[in-house]
Amino acid sequence: EVEICREASWATIRDKVALGLLDAAQMLAPMPLASTLGIDGISVPMVAAMTLDLNGNAMTGTELTSDFGILDAVAAFNMDNFVVSAEMINNVRAAGGVGDTGMAIGAAVKTEMGKFYYNYATVEQDAVLSAFSQDDMLLTTNFDSHMLGWKLPLTENSGLHVWVMASEPNDAAVSTAANDTVYRFRIDWNLNF
Repeated sequence: EVEICREASWATIRDKVALGLLDAAQMLAPMPLASTLGIDGISVPMVAAMTLDLNGNAMTGTELTSDFGILDAVAAFNMDNFVVSAEMINNVRAAGGVGDTGMAIGAAVKTEMGKFYYNYATVEQDAVLSAFSQDDMLLTTNFDSHMLGWKLPLTENSGLHVWVMASEPNDAAVSTAANDTVYRFRIDWNLNF
């Protein structure tokens, strides 16, 4: 028996899947990877069974070189307090001669002082790791990015999350801001209720 339901937000979907309240869900492409690494709060191994896309439905504008048909594969390895995960993407509808691949690889380790993680991503012009531009992605496409973070539980229902990201456009012919690194430093106080 299948029951389809609407949820209030992407975070609600992620949390309900992590807690076993939902067996499966449609969610943003990087969410299973982030959940597996524990970047979103709870470290729960998730698998992206398939990635759906309809001609780049999240991309707008007149300067797109290609249509979008994204194949997305996610893998993770858990061992005690250490997690390594990777994501590979390929735009099967990219125009000839245009970069159409991307990948992200990350690692996280839990210690007595909290969880430390690192993530590296590289995305060519006509590939995307996230279907929607969000505040955790400084650039949506055509970039190299490094993220380093630390999560410290403060109580059973709250925690501190400190992270820094550096992103740089990776193709001067496509980007108007090539070689201009963009930085983000953020401190979050997370509450669970």
